[in-house]
Amino acid sequence: MTGGTPDSPARSAARLAGAHVLVTGASGFIGRRLAAALAREGPAEVRLLLRRTSRREGLEGDPFRVVEGDLRSQASLEAAADGVDYVFHLAGLTRAKGLEEFLRVNAEGTELLARAVAAKAPGLRRFVHMSSLAAVGPARNGEPLTEEAPCEPVTWYGRSKLESEGALLRGLGDRPWTILRPPAVYGPGERDLFQFFKMVRGRVAPLLGFRRTRLSFVYGDDLVDAALRAAVAPATMGRRYFVCHPEIVTDLDFVHAVEGALSRRAWKPRLPLALGWALGAFSSFFMTPICKRPPLFTLQRMIDIAQPAWTCDGSALAADLGPICPTDIVRGTALAAAWYRKEGWL
Repeated sequence: MTGGTPDSPARSAARLAGAHVLVTGASGFIGRRLAAALAREGPAEVRLLLRRTSRREGLEGDPFRVVEGDLRSQASLEAAADGVDYVFHLAGLTRAKGLEEFLRVNAEGTELLARAVAAKAPGLRRFVHMSSLAAVGPARNGEPLTEEAPCEPVTWYGRSKLESEGALLRGLGDRPWTILRPPAVYGPGERDLFQFFKMVRGRVAPLLGFRRTRLSFVYGDDLVDAALRAAVAPATMGRRYFVCHPEIVTDLDFVHAVEGALSRRAWKPRLPLALGWALGAFSSFFMTPICKRPPLFTLQRMIDIAQPAWTCDGSALAADLGPICPTDIVRGTALAAAWYRKEGWL
């Protein structure tokens, strides 16, 4: 199914009219799009917690109020949380040099923020926490995971996101919350899956492993729309949800969609996983220590790639909100490709 007008997140933001809203991680891919949706119509104030070094293009001036700080600064967290009605917590690490770094930011930082909100926002209506499918782990039997599946994360990132969910509940106490667990997110402005667009443009898009990996996806604006709607829906209070398009695709399907979006065919050789493990080991042991930011491709990334399926079922959220995530992989990659071209990325 395709559909979903580009301004649907903004229409959902109107449900927060008159509210004071805090967004963390607004300089990131999803956070920036969430902030833009809120800015177009809705809240009385959109408060952004941004690091001193964060990119701020388009994130300053009305209706934004920037609070400078991070998830380790209690003073800045309390200033950001003071009197807010809604919190959208998207800040966190997707790459780190070790488990401790992941836990310090993703889990401990979430608990510090939650405690600040509990102390400084007595009128809190909802805290929406962006977790991840990685917190639950891969779909080992091939069937899309439901919310009843046991949590068995296989990576440092996944473990830190699972820990962040427990940290949220400890910090908030009896305050209202909703946790969303998206799978792979793509769309205009996304940088990691953008690498496939670059490879297809170069006409060579290698895939690791001789078995096709089954995947769930969610288009960025669909995720923003679901988060905004979940924030105001009574049925979603105190619940955890997967949020994704219902279509299950393979890694090859995704590359085919990118080829269609770019009107270009690429050579798609299947390479042995052993080669990926070797490259991941080299990157982890030799490149990571000398890089300021961990590389995209590491042993941790190979753990992700080696799984047969990263799939989930978003029907529980759809049952509580109505139709969600209308953008399928063909339309989503076309919209992303058009944006990448317009912005000069391709």
